[in-house]
Parts: sequence; C-alpha cells; structure tokens
Amino acid sequence: MDQPREIALDILNRVEEGDWAAELLPRRLAASKLDERDRRFATELVNGTLRRRLQLDHVLAQLSKYPLEELDQSVRNTLRLGAYQIMHMRVPSHAACDQSVRLLRRVGPVRAAGLVNGVLRNLVRRRESISYPDRDADPAGWISVTESHPLWVVKTWIEEMGFDETLRLCRANNEPATVQLRVNRLGDAPAEMTGQLRARGMEVNGCEMAPDGLHYSGGGSPFELPEYREGRVSVQSESSQMGALAVGVRPGMRVLDACAGRGGKTTYLAEQMNDCGEIVAVDRHRFKLDALERDCDRLHLTIVKTLCADARDLPGDLGTFDAVLVDAPCSGLGILGRHPEARWQKGPKILRDMPVLQREILDAVSSRVKPGGVLIYCTCSIARAENSLVVEGFLQEQADYAPGDLPHLFDPVAQASAGMLQMLPHVHGSDGFFIARLQRMREGSQ
Repeated sequence: MDQPREIALDILNRVEEGDWAAELLPRRLAASKLDERDRRFATELVNGTLRRRLQLDHVLAQLSKYPLEELDQSVRNTLRLGAYQIMHMRVPSHAACDQSVRLLRRVGPVRAAGLVNGVLRNLVRRRESISYPDRDADPAGWISVTESHPLWVVKTWIEEMGFDETLRLCRANNEPATVQLRVNRLGDAPAEMTGQLRARGMEVNGCEMAPDGLHYSGGGSPFELPEYREGRVSVQSESSQMGALAVGVRPGMRVLDACAGRGGKTTYLAEQMNDCGEIVAVDRHRFKLDALERDCDRLHLTIVKTLCADARDLPGDLGTFDAVLVDAPCSGLGILGRHPEARWQKGPKILRDMPVLQREILDAVSSRVKPGGVLIYCTCSIARAENSLVVEGFLQEQADYAPGDLPHLFDPVAQASAGMLQMLPHVHGSDGFFIARLQRMREGSQ
C-alpha cells in the first residue's frame, strides 16, 4: 500500500476509530517507498481532509442522496478525500474524480464506486451553488462551516475575542502546521546547526521567539535526521519551548515537572541547566515516562529522574523544589491546527471538566515550591476557563502566591501581563499556548 491516496484513506479510517494522524502518518511514510513529493502529497491529503472535514461534510450532504453517516467508512472518507482535492488542492477535477473511483475499486467496497463518481462529478458541476449559513444572520455558523471548526468552539471564541479575531484564528488553524526543531545547547549553537542543515539543502530558519528553535521544512521527516538520532536536535513546537523557558531555570536547581508526559519540556529544562542539578519528572502513564527516559538517553542527559504518580497525590518524602512546572492536561484548543482531528473528538463538556482537574493539580503541587520559588502553569489551550480564570481563582485562595515576572526573553512578545501570556496562532505564528508564572512569597514577606 504505497500509493499516497491509499495511505491517506487508511489513516483517515483509523483516525475515525480513535488513532492520531500525527503518530500514524510519520510511521506509515517512513515504512513506504514513496518519494518526497508523494510523501508531501499524502501528508496534505490527510491533514487537509481532517482540517476541512466539517466543511466537506456540509458540501457532500447536499450532493449525496445517502446520509454520510450511513455510508461505509471507506466510502465516506474517499468522498472526503476527493472533495478536498477538488475544493482545496491544485489537482485537476477530472483526476480527483477518476483517482477516487480507482481508489475505492482497489480497497472496496467496489459497489459504491458509482456513488463516489456521481457525487464528486456533481460537486465539480455545482460547487459554486453550494449553500452555506448566512454570515450576517448566523455568524458563528458561517465561520464554523466555512472554516471547518466545531460550532461550540467558534461560539466560545466569539464570546471571548469577537467575530474578527475568531475568523483570523480559525483561518490560521487551517494553514499547514510548521515543524520546529530545538537545538541541544549542550552540543551545538543554533547558527551552527542552521548552517549544517542548509548545506544539505534543507529549509531552516531561526524561530522568532525561542532562541534554540528552528523552523524546518523541505528535508523529509525530522525524526529521520542523523542530527536527531545523535541527540543534537529534538522536535518541539516553538510555543512548547517557550513554556519551558518561562521557568527560568539555572544549573544546580531542583525542579519538578509535575505533568511531564513524554518530556519535551523536561529535556529542554535539563539542557538549559547544563545537565547540572535535579529534575523529577512525574506522569501517571509509565509508557510516557519510558519514552522520556529513551529521549534522555538520546540527548545524553543524566539529571532527570522519573516518577509514575498522580501530581495530585505525590509522595510525602519528595520534598520541595526551586521551581515546579505544571503543563496541565487541557482541551488542546490551541493546537487544532497541528492536530486537526482533535476538532472532532471533543465537546463543550471538556471546558467544564478540565478546569476542575487543573485546579486540583495546582493546589496539590503549590506546597512543593520552596518559599521564594516559582510555579509555572501552562496549557495548549485558548479558552479563558482553562487559563486566566484558573490562575486568578488559584491566586485568590493561595495567599502566599503572587503573579511573577516572565523572563526578559518574553519582553518582545506582545500581550503579556500580570505574569500571564496567551499566545495565539494568528498573532504569534505559533500554536495557541498559555503561560503563567507565579511566585511563592518568602516567609514574612506578605
């Protein structure tokens, strides 16, 4: 199965069953015999179709006599792939129709080939007459369908930032996500790494905010780079790098990463500390900590210790720390551009449930910060309910904490106030990300 459309269809089917395209796609492409051009084509088919799924379904529902949800999964996703090529790619319409029919005949069910052919050719003829919600009468519905975001998300953002900002945000989310590398400062300077990668024909430019970050494109999967295998670079988004930089660590500190996950921020903290000091990385899932330990080996880091535990119930003998990082579980509404399938896997209930969990974690780890130390709270969300409202509620009840100052490297980044920063895709050119830096008062300083 080395045809790009077949790979794309298989991944879309598996995403509907609960898998993640960001994990499936690199593995499938690495195992395929596709050249770089076809790899890019397959990547755009998968991510573009996932991004535009709501709009595609809205259009296809007007052209098919059968409800999409009643069609075989492969038929439904073949229609989506074909419609995406017709509406959003430079693929000639006749080729998109013909290749979609051939695709279904290869993977089945063959009996539906006529349906696919008829619906897609009908789209070619009628695409200019497709009806959409009225922009003036139903602004949220219009953005939701035309920019393919869940209606509840659009309504949340319009309430918090207005129509124009929401439209810009949704459009930014529909741009192809960029890849960022993080240069391991224990071995290379970003300028040196940039020169080495460019010398091999890769497109590499420095990130605007993260000093160790590089925008990377045009050179295949970053995970296949020899520099990655050698531990000289990692793959980490710029906004995630900024979350680790907000801690302001120094060599010799004792740091707690309370929700470490696979450890992107953990390893960056260790690099910033020159691998000198101690980092305790906590997560509830052992498989994530196993991945973190493998990454530490790859990056030649020795100061990270892992602990499989719930951040809300840490062992009493763990002690206190100079800094605690809480990269909290959240809705992920800030990374809908990077993980487009997440748009269709969540509902509004998540904005009621997650703040409760986030406060429980913050309250539990707050006693682990030494007097005079810092507590960093961050999420990959854009919702106030998970961000500023959580922090404000925490500060109201924790008298020994106050807003802290973000490190000076954040000074050029707009919209930072009271120790809090909300990064937005359409403003900062990054994932949506929230950072708050809180200072624990020294005894007697209140």
